[in-house]
Formats: sequence, structure tokens, C-alpha cells
Amino acid sequence: MNENLQELYTQYWNCENRRPLFTARIPDGPAPNLVHDRAWWMSADAQLTKNEWELEHVLHIGDAYPLMCPNLGPDLFAACMGLELEFGQDTSWAVHDPDLCDPENYRAPVIDSGNIYYRKICELTAAFCEHSRGRYFVGITDLHPGLDGLVAFRSPQQLCFDTIEEPDFIRTAAMDLFARFRRLYGELCGITEGCQKGTSNWMGVWYPGRQYVTSCDFGALVSADMFRDLAGEELQAELDYLDASIFHLDGPGALKNLDFILSQKKLRGGTVGVRRRPAHRRPLAGCAAPHPGRRQGHPHRGISRGRSGAGKGAPPPGFADESGRRYPCPGAGAVRAGAGPRLIAPTARPDDRNS
Repeated sequence: MNENLQELYTQYWNCENRRPLFTARIPDGPAPNLVHDRAWWMSADAQLTKNEWELEHVLHIGDAYPLMCPNLGPDLFAACMGLELEFGQDTSWAVHDPDLCDPENYRAPVIDSGNIYYRKICELTAAFCEHSRGRYFVGITDLHPGLDGLVAFRSPQQLCFDTIEEPDFIRTAAMDLFARFRRLYGELCGITEGCQKGTSNWMGVWYPGRQYVTSCDFGALVSADMFRDLAGEELQAELDYLDASIFHLDGPGALKNLDFILSQKKLRGGTVGVRRRPAHRRPLAGCAAPHPGRRQGHPHRGISRGRSGAGKGAPPPGFADESGRRYPCPGAGAVRAGAGPRLIAPTARPDDRNS
């Protein structure tokens, strides 16, 4: 990633960009039709072959840069603490095991250094760094701590019951998982920082320090008050730990939590997940919130302000999905000077199954 792009993204984070960022990643044809079974996912050589194909066949337009993220699926984080993964063609999912995180006999989950998935994601990250040789940026893999980590253990249905029957357990376990997130994220950053400056992830927004996408997909299944009560402490801990973050709201069902998200002063922005399009396009629009002092996508129709494109002739606050349907922004009243995060735009994870 060249210095001009680094400067441009730094301006973006500092609200100094004179225009919206725009990125597009367009393949020149269909990818090889490979069988992505467990052996493929667990093979560094197989994933590096995919990287080579993308380097040769994906055109990067605008402010895009070659980005490759080691990937074992969205439940990898919980798998590093004992869950098993089942692999499909495009993603993986955890085999829920509520007994591994049971409120009646609760013991904080731990990451075993001998865990096969922990060792594999470290191996893949190191292999990507060695293989990149400056040709592409190595992103941090998809990690889901907090309530999403608990979902992998307990299952969505059981965790919904837990919100009523065991709320104290949820708060405690979420903070225990945050401690594991700090370890895993820190170790992966330690690997990538040996070959490059800054961090990135599936969202594709480069940052000169340590940033990561914060999210809580489970928040779409509970009320806004319950989300604030059960997820708020852990989210604040993540924001205090990270140098910067953009929050990912997983689809229109999560918009009820937007007011709370916008109230987080240390949060730099937010995105709303929409259905994935087949082409690898991830344009970005908008600017991050002012610096506090110290995660195959979609066109971003920014609904922020300032240099995000809002202004005279702009549509009312909200966002539009692929069909053109416009959704109102319930937190629009919070998007004022000094009100915290100011970037709200549709986006999607490469393996987002819930949007």
C-alpha cells in the first residue's frame, strides 16, 4: 500500500478528506470453481493460491488496494476456545456446545495454545505476510467476541432465553471473552506488524494504528434497552482497547440500536449491512468522527454529513438498499456537531449469512 493511499485514508479517519473515498474491486472473470471443503480451508497453500488468482485477475479501482484476509469463518474466535467448526463452500459455522459455557457451572473460556484453529489462524496470518512481499495488504481475520461469541457457544435460541433467565451470566461471560479477544487480536497484529504498517480487515478501511470492526449481530434479536444493558459494557471495553473502530450493524433489524451506537464517543463511524452482491465492490463514502485525541460489498450511500456528500439536494437521513427502498435513520437526531460517529453506510461481510 503506497504512501499516497495511506495519507488519503488517514485524512478520512481525521475528517480531513475533501471527497468521499471510493473503492471497487472487479474480477475479470469467475474464480476457479474449487471445492472449498475442510481440507481447503485448513490449507495455507490453498488459500495462498486463491490470493495469487486475485492478484492476477482482480482490478482495483479508485482508492482500493489489494487486501487479503486469512479466513476460517465468522465463528473462528469461539473455535479457538474449544468449539468445532463445520466448513461449507463459502463459510463455516460453529457446532454449538452450551455445556462449554454453562451459567450453572460457569468457567471462563480460555484459548489453548495447542488448539488447532488458534494455531491455524496464526499460521495462515504468518503465511500471508511472507507471501505478500508488499504486493497486498494482510488484514486481520474476522473475529466475533462479546455476545456474538456467546451465541457460538450457546446458540441464538438459548442465548435469547439467557437474556431473561441469566443476564448476569451474559455480562460476565462477555467481558471474559473480551479478554480473550485482546489476546488473539494482539497476537495477530503482532504478526502483521512485522511486514506492514497499520491494520485493515474485511471492511477494507486502512488505519495507521490498531483498529478493528466492532459488532454485535445478536443485537438484532433483542430490544434496544436489552442491547444497551447486556452489550454496552463489553462494547465500551473494545472501544477503549482499540485505537479506532467502525461499528457494523448487521442489517435493518439492528437499526433499533443505532441511537446507542451513535452515542459512543470513541466510536469513529458505523455501517449497516445489506445483501451481498456478486461482484467485489466496496465503495466507501463519508468521513469518520473527529479524532478523539489520542470487516465483496456494496456501493455506500452515505447518510452522514460534512464531506460525506450530504447537503443541498441530499436525500433525507437514512440509507437505501439494493432495491432502492429507503430506510429512515432513527439516530438522525444524534448526528450533529460533537455528537460522536458520523459515518453510516451500507456494507457487508464476505460471508455475512444473516443480512
